[in-house]
Amino acid sequence: PRPAKETLDNLRSQVTPTIQGHHSLKSMGDKESNLVDCAEEALAQGATIQGIHIEQHLAKKTKRIIIDHYKPDGTRIRLGPFNLETIQPTSNGYRITLTRTFTKPGTLDGLGVEKKPGDQARTIIEHGAWYIIHEYTDPSGHLLGVYANINTPPEIGHGRIKYLDLYIDVVKKPNQPAQIIDQDQLEEAARKGLIPQDTLRKAKETAEYLKRRLDSTYP
Repeated sequence: PRPAKETLDNLRSQVTPTIQGHHSLKSMGDKESNLVDCAEEALAQGATIQGIHIEQHLAKKTKRIIIDHYKPDGTRIRLGPFNLETIQPTSNGYRITLTRTFTKPGTLDGLGVEKKPGDQARTIIEHGAWYIIHEYTDPSGHLLGVYANINTPPEIGHGRIKYLDLYIDVVKKPNQPAQIIDQDQLEEAARKGLIPQDTLRKAKETAEYLKRRLDSTYP
């Protein structure tokens, strides 16, 4: 996950020019790896380049994005494709907004709400955040519910975003208080040694923060 790669970035930077995000970008593929090599050659010549700028550049190069949702047991769930709506600068980096329209009926996970063809998802990804927020609406824009997935900070590449899911999540239905769900799965993963204790604490703290945020932001 990204936090481990950032530790490796810091160690590598002690012996050779290294952009922050080196290992994350290198893990995404050849296109990202080549850009990192060019950036670090420029660093060696005295230029100032940050990995965050490469991430934003890569995200802007495609209108369709896939999310790879990895679980601590090694399972991968591929979500999307999503349409890239916006990339906006923030005080801490940037915010990516994705959208998709559902074509098949079903149920919105965690919310237990019926999903119909034509319903839409708006996904908000904040640079460095330990969560991703999914807003679900019907075709008229009426809010069906909000699902906040708690995960390690996402890694951004060309047409692809990946992160490590931490099981615990927060959901909110309209006119109902937000609820923390699947905390038992997080704790079971920690007992099995799949999640370290500091990450366990971070996930629980993030869940409590999101519970307050969803209650104050959504009806």
